[in-house]
Amino acid sequence: MNRRDLHAALLAGALVLVALGPATVGRELMPPDEPRFALIARSMARSGDLVVLQRGHEPYDDKPPLLFWLEAAAFRLTGGPSEWAARLPSLLATMLAAVLLERFVRRRSTDPAAGLRAAAVFGSSSLVIQRGAWVATDALLMATTLVAIVLLAELRDRRDRRLEALVGVAVAGGLLAKGPVILALLVLALVADRVARTALLSPWPLVRPTALGALLLVALPWPLALAARRGWEDLATALWHQNVDRFVASWDNLEPWWYQGPALLLGLLPWSLPALAALS
Repeated sequence: MNRRDLHAALLAGALVLVALGPATVGRELMPPDEPRFALIARSMARSGDLVVLQRGHEPYDDKPPLLFWLEAAAFRLTGGPSEWAARLPSLLATMLAAVLLERFVRRRSTDPAAGLRAAAVFGSSSLVIQRGAWVATDALLMATTLVAIVLLAELRDRRDRRLEALVGVAVAGGLLAKGPVILALLVLALVADRVARTALLSPWPLVRPTALGALLLVALPWPLALAARRGWEDLATALWHQNVDRFVASWDNLEPWWYQGPALLLGLLPWSLPALAALS
């Protein structure tokens, strides 16, 4: 990374830090998600058990473990559980997303300021301000997806085993953050690239042996350890609950399918307004 890249990365990260700083340290944990996830991570930090997630004294199977691993690490590094430490993984993931977005746009634009403008739009969007430092899996999913997309763009016209391995690690991180949602998002990105005829992304690095090997190396140890502790039947039940049941029968996700469209437009405010105007 040269000095220009470093300065741009620092500015993009600072934009997000300024936007999300008050939401990180200035409020209590908000139900239903934040207190539940923070308590699970606190239990993990105290017990040292990184395999079986615990809610109270019962196994917790609603989410994969990455968020709780990072929260527990933040608790250990900062001297104990706190609201801001619980939010630290999401904040850092959102800052990483802004840095990646800035770099991705700047390297594909003739305008040297385009990347920072993209990062500013991202960091000032309503959904990012509300959820970018939220104790939830969304920021981690966003960051790992963006890492994979940026690497697929880098590998569009060349072979690099190191970058292919990083693609596999990014996808594995997304799987450990929120299950196979990352695969659906990458498919949507590839389809959008084809429909727009921008030819920025290539799907082939995802299926090369280096990427697949790195993915399996990172993603498999936790489910295998869980199966060793709780049995294969419990593992299958947990994976079904995480990846299927909670999307179709979740107690806290009762909105109809069409709800996500208006919710996304509201989440992109104020920038959804000029975008709609440009399309009309």
